[in-house]
Amino acid sequence: NSAPTVNIIVNTPSNLIGMITHYSFEEGSGTTINNLVQDDLHGTLSGASSFDADCADGSYSLYFDPGWWNTIQINDDEQLDIRDEITISMWLKPSTIDTSHDYFAIQKSGAYMMDVCRSFGAVPHFYVYAGGAPAAGGSTQLKTDRWQHLAGTYDSSTGEIILYYNGSVDGIRS
Repeated sequence: NSAPTVNIIVNTPSNLIGMITHYSFEEGSGTTINNLVQDDLHGTLSGASSFDADCADGSYSLYFDPGWWNTIQINDDEQLDIRDEITISMWLKPSTIDTSHDYFAIQKSGAYMMDVCRSFGAVPHFYVYAGGAPAAGGSTQLKTDRWQHLAGTYDSSTGEIILYYNGSVDGIRS
């Protein structure tokens, strides 16, 4: 078995107010991933990753080569800490679904993580480590060769964690 490949794309929203980071991958080459919201928190691409112009609108995505540890490293910064609420979202397009490999994770160690991993059968989860490790686990397994949207939200006033798959609620933890 070969490890799955995942392409990730981020569309630029028309209103960036309140956002801390936003990456569109329009660099097209190199190892720097620019943050479009502010002039810091840029990422560094490592591993066998490359830019791919496979999106319907001609924009770029990132291609993560199977069998490699591919990352976008963003330096730790207090701006990435959860204060009252957080939303993390991404588009992805796996070429295969193989439950013997972890697919991807967006995380701030000890704070939050969104992942699709083998231990849950390639079903997304969104974790928030506020007083433990509660998670909203999805019920929808990712599909191959099609773009899918994942979003996770957390509201500290209610303690509610919600995972969305293609705009629909896929898991809730209160």
